Amino acid sequence: MARKHGASRRRVARCLSAGAMIGIGCLMSACERGGPLQADVARAPAGPSRLLNPLCTSTGTPHASDSVSTSVTWQASGNPHQVTGTVALLPGGFLTLEAGTVVCFAPGTGVRSTGGRLVTRGEGAAPVVLTAYDPAQGWDGVELQGTPTNPSMLIHARVEYVSLNSIAVVSTGHRVNIDTSVIRQSGAAVSLAGRSSWFEASRVDTTTNRYAPAITLGDSGRFVRSVILGAAGTGLLVDGTAGVRVTGGRIEASGGVGIVAPHETGINSPSPVRVVGGLSYPIETTAALLERLYGSTAAEQDSLKGNARDTVIMLGGTLQAPLHVRAGLPWHVKAPITVLAGGVLNGRGGSLLVLDTAVYIATASGGRVQLRGAPGDPVVLTADDPARGWRGIDLTSTAALTSYITSAVVEHVADSYHAVDDFGVHRVRLDSVVLRQNGSAVRLTASGSRLIRSRVDTTLTQFFPAVELGADAVLESTLVRGASGVGVAIDSDSVQVVSCEVRGSAGFGILLYEPAPVHNCNLVDNLQDGVWNVDFTTTADATNNWWGDAGGPFGPNGDGVSIAVNYTPWRTTPYVLPYVP
Repeated sequence: MARKHGASRRRVARCLSAGAMIGIGCLMSACERGGPLQADVARAPAGPSRLLNPLCTSTGTPHASDSVSTSVTWQASGNPHQVTGTVALLPGGFLTLEAGTVVCFAPGTGVRSTGGRLVTRGEGAAPVVLTAYDPAQGWDGVELQGTPTNPSMLIHARVEYVSLNSIAVVSTGHRVNIDTSVIRQSGAAVSLAGRSSWFEASRVDTTTNRYAPAITLGDSGRFVRSVILGAAGTGLLVDGTAGVRVTGGRIEASGGVGIVAPHETGINSPSPVRVVGGLSYPIETTAALLERLYGSTAAEQDSLKGNARDTVIMLGGTLQAPLHVRAGLPWHVKAPITVLAGGVLNGRGGSLLVLDTAVYIATASGGRVQLRGAPGDPVVLTADDPARGWRGIDLTSTAALTSYITSAVVEHVADSYHAVDDFGVHRVRLDSVVLRQNGSAVRLTASGSRLIRSRVDTTLTQFFPAVELGADAVLESTLVRGASGVGVAIDSDSVQVVSCEVRGSAGFGILLYEPAPVHNCNLVDNLQDGVWNVDFTTTADATNNWWGDAGGPFGPNGDGVSIAVNYTPWRTTPYVLPYVP
């Protein structure tokens, strides 16, 4: 038994010796079994090391306010290196930390470069460790300024216990390459404002300051095949506007938004980052960068699902490529979206957009909208605050284009706006759409626009017709009820009214500015005449309609009709619309 205990002690001693070299805690159970020691860079630690901090109380090598202006090397043989005053890296200075070096920083100290370089040369089994003498108080981290010719490098390093209000590694104009390293238990992990700095094949394991992003990328910063685990606030902030690369990796269990990318430019050659297990939203970004990060297909956005609030915070902006709103991942739209040439805003069955008060969706210069749901599974556009509404969909272009809105619900557009408004030559085809509780439902002025098999249910303003139809527009199998003013206004004699029901308008049922024909419509319970022809000099054809009474427009319950309207013969029973959603 004594020999067994002696062998066990020798194994523990070897483990402790290795721990002294690599500066990490070993798993005592593994040591006692004689099992292999696993480098901590390869796995998420269970919690703060209990072995590391006692090592910092050993004699080691003291460093009191060192200034490095030449080439200096710290080695593991001097462990632990005790820093009691901030280490200054002056221009021309070059501090190298060899594999297994442990550096313990007193509270309020750190490494500050004004042009000198820091290089760690750790190894998988012997990383360089930068830690706090007192984890409860922490230290101030590594701040790299100046513009040395070559970058600073943290290779196989472990940086930990940086204080709550500090960042473990900050580069400001100073290029730094962080590779195969771990930054953990720090206020924030990394801020890379030095051009072409990168964080690659590395891991952030727990940050403590919920007001600071775990990682911030400036211009040309890179986040490559890395992991952010347990950020107290935002996981990744893309603050640069040019040359940023975000390529693969994972952001897990963030307390705030997983990715915040507020600009419209900046990200090049991306591949999706998995964002999962967060306590908030997966991403807050613009339309352009959502398309750059998560591609043009709905399936690529699966990487954003699995958080407490599976919603995209959409910051609007311009879109010049196809982008999908996918089912199960709704958008909360905070700013207007303008779809430009090459852009298509796509929605499929189950898509949901919740829009803030000042928000609209617009097309210009060749952009299109394709919102195509399915029966029983519509695309829905609604207001975040129904009492204040949003500003609707505006479609315009300089070339003849067609947008499609089918099997959709568009609701709670503010009382000064149209839910769908087309201009010029950008026509829109609305099919199987419910437009409800909007200022006005649709204004279709582009030649060839259509509103078919749809329902307009309650409009909010008397100053706009619920439905306004321009040249060559088609109205078919559509119910318009509860308009606050005119139900349907017709601006061109080329409009085709194939079938409709206009019911309960506070003004005229159908107002003819031009005498287009009106057939197979039910005109019921409108406050003013069912059909009113503004042009008394030309007779309008309104035959074969139901006027709410078997006796026609002038029956006891008839809706009435103006002069210059031919209403004979009329229907003696209501017309049955083929389909109304």
